[in-house]
Amino acid sequence: MSEPIISIWSVGTGKEKRWVCQARLRRLGQKPISVQRRHPVKSVAYERATAALEALRAPISTPNGTTVSESIDRYLHALEGTIKDTTIGEYAYQLGHYFCPDFGSRSVDDVSPDDVRRLLRKLLDRGLSVSTANTIRTRIGGLYEFLRREQLTEKNPASLVRPFRASLGGETRVQRPWDLSEVRDAVKASEGGDLHLFLVLCIFTGLRRGEVAALRWADVDEAKKTIEVSKTAVSSRAWKRGELARGTYVQEPKTRSSKRTVYSVMKFSKPCTNREDVLRSKLEDSLDRKIS
Repeated sequence: MSEPIISIWSVGTGKEKRWVCQARLRRLGQKPISVQRRHPVKSVAYERATAALEALRAPISTPNGTTVSESIDRYLHALEGTIKDTTIGEYAYQLGHYFCPDFGSRSVDDVSPDDVRRLLRKLLDRGLSVSTANTIRTRIGGLYEFLRREQLTEKNPASLVRPFRASLGGETRVQRPWDLSEVRDAVKASEGGDLHLFLVLCIFTGLRRGEVAALRWADVDEAKKTIEVSKTAVSSRAWKRGELARGTYVQEPKTRSSKRTVYSVMKFSKPCTNREDVLRSKLEDSLDRKIS
């Protein structure tokens, strides 16, 4: 919370002269509050204005005993309906799995920047990647920004902790793409199986794994040779009615640009069943061109 802004000026002249003291306070996430007091004596006007402001501040002071665990639960419930359930689920897992074990029972005001640094270094020593450690730092920062807006604390210890820098030339989890011979081998090995269509769709359209898994027959226009991409399937944790659950969810893609029309050279033969799941149906497909 910021410091009060005090302004003092006089009105009137002679015996009618009065000192006006205005005390204003900007509150995070809420409207600012302002009080004015008048008195012939300047110091008295100041004392009365500041006392009135303190009386208004008292109800929004940090509650004693609010624990990190309680605050996380409040934070997650506040996020419901504002972001995807799967995103909240990841927040719940990261805060609950990495932050709560060491700090869950402590007061929110009892966590310092040094505590956050020590936690992140411990996670790195356990073998977590720099990227994961920095993500945990971001989650803690997001939690405390929420608590500041709710007037449950006045500080954000994670904001004073600089992110770790990945070592140049260090290991990466990004895998190199297949070369042409590996593509040929994969397509040939999958022929006759349910995985064949999945591989061919990924190779010839550039669709992501989740986008292919979310496809339905209604998304395929055989006449125009197009595929409408509007959903993605993710295997993830999700926050459902206050509980953390794991499953596969079909949802909107992350960005608007992910919704698009993809042109395909493939020909689809719709199976003689009522099931619409493209990947789980037994499909007969052929290509207009060979892999060369």
